Amino acid sequence: MIERVVPAMRALMSRAHARGEIEHDALARFPQLLVAPALMAVVWSGMFSRFAPLDVRELMRAHIDLLFGERSAT
Repeated sequence: MIERVVPAMRALMSRAHARGEIEHDALARFPQLLVAPALMAVVWSGMFSRFAPLDVRELMRAHIDLLFGERSAT
């Protein structure tokens, strides 16, 4: 599955970058960045949540804001 998904996401992000939909080409070069926070949240929750809980919903919202710009309040 990974063999097909990574190249497909790379192509999709390359087109989005070329159209100006995303500012940087990092997602085209490293499409794994799209899911990195989710993977980190799984590891964090399994290892550290009893010491320092993680608000996964807010983490993902912040990640989307970083990738695509902050959402408007309206």
